[in-house]
Amino acid sequence: MILTLNNAAGSSRQRHQLHLFLMIALLVPSIVFAQATQTFPSIEDIRSLRTQGKYDEAIEILNNIITDDSSPEDVLEQVYNELIFSLLLKEEKEAAMEAARRALLRFPDLKPDPVYYPPTLGQMYDDLKKEMFGSLELQTIPEACEVYFDNDYKGLSPLRIEYLTVGQYDVNIKKQGYNDEALSVRIDPNTLTKKDVVLSRIIEFQKRKRVRIGVDIGAVYAFMKYKNPGDSDNGAPFLGLGDINEEKGAFRYSFGLLADIALHDRFSLQPGVRYTRLGDRIGFSSVEVPEGGEFNLYYDYVSLPLSFKFYLYGAPSLYLAVGGEPGYLLSARLSGADLPQEWDILDFSNRMNLCMVGNLGIEFKIKNYYLFFAGHYSFGLTSLIKDSLKQAPVSSSDVHTRELKFSTGILF
Repeated sequence: MILTLNNAAGSSRQRHQLHLFLMIALLVPSIVFAQATQTFPSIEDIRSLRTQGKYDEAIEILNNIITDDSSPEDVLEQVYNELIFSLLLKEEKEAAMEAARRALLRFPDLKPDPVYYPPTLGQMYDDLKKEMFGSLELQTIPEACEVYFDNDYKGLSPLRIEYLTVGQYDVNIKKQGYNDEALSVRIDPNTLTKKDVVLSRIIEFQKRKRVRIGVDIGAVYAFMKYKNPGDSDNGAPFLGLGDINEEKGAFRYSFGLLADIALHDRFSLQPGVRYTRLGDRIGFSSVEVPEGGEFNLYYDYVSLPLSFKFYLYGAPSLYLAVGGEPGYLLSARLSGADLPQEWDILDFSNRMNLCMVGNLGIEFKIKNYYLFFAGHYSFGLTSLIKDSLKQAPVSSSDVHTRELKFSTGILF
């Protein structure tokens, strides 16, 4: 019996403890929540305090709302307007100006409601904006570039920002496929600053094989440069046939093998071996030539061109090449209406000819092959005529090759 009573008493104490624990658990969050959630009077109640002349009480509440910073932005704008106006009514102009500066930094387009505030408050805001802010107009080529001010994203160009705090800014402009552009921009008070920025494209050069082998063929417009000994006005004497008084140029051809040895993404060395037919169409003043007749010169060379190639642009690859081309003369002939047969002039010609060559070309990658097109200009540094024939009695003029060529080819 005693055991039963003790058990009953213990059970009762446990129930009381459980009830007490549940009450504490329910009450504590409510107390904490009430402390964490601070309520403020409405803006109408604060205006009422101000109209009653209770400026200090209204200002204290308004500052607490701003410090709490949990109200929506449209409410905070009203709070700032009310605070600044209350400070002005209290004749604390410096404090009102400082509060207005803080308000405009957060809300640059802040305007007082004319229903509640006099025009002088709006005029004060306008005067401060002229001191605090300038504006920027930014144009870029290309458009739709990302614009960052001190690493803060401002939008896509073209861009006009009306309220920028006076000062110096580091501006970064970015667009995919273009090099970033960085500049320093000074914003002056009440001034529109205009900037035009052009971004340069990122040039991505094709990845090429270390060594490529290929072939090329070319259409040649060839002509000669004749130097007249003694600078006679009668034309350039040529191999005792007479003076050349007409020079028309001639279309010839070339073909060959070449290699392209990459030295860098943008540089390569291009050796080769090439067969080229050069020549000219000429007329003589001292030989009777039928009307419309002409003489044809043919110079056939095998040459070993060597060029240094520089890539100017990425894909397709625009390039510039310059170099030299030593050539060995295989045959030299002269034919014409007044000659019974072709005249072999090889024995009168220098076998070696050295030319300087420059060309501009473009290269396209097609799967594993590279198709190229190029325009060439070359000029001979050595005379085609032997030195012994430049003296009397023959007194032949110096002759130097000139060549304009368009070629195409493929590299493997």
